Amino acid sequence: AADRILEALREAGREGLDRTQIGALFKGHAGKAKIEGALGLLLQSRLATREEIQTGGRSKEVWRAA
Repeated sequence: AADRILEALREAGREGLDRTQIGALFKGHAGKAKIEGALGLLLQSRLATREEIQTGGRSKEVWRAA
């Protein structure tokens, strides 16, 4: 899962991907825990960064390749 997410983040470039877009990569075939684990691995390995963007309501989490 981490490899697939990292590839998509690299393709997205500076715009990055939000959690909804990342989830869509797996078309419902990966659970929340699997995706969170993969994102945690990418963050810990410094292969990806996470940014919280305030939207006036619920904040948006955007991930980018490092």
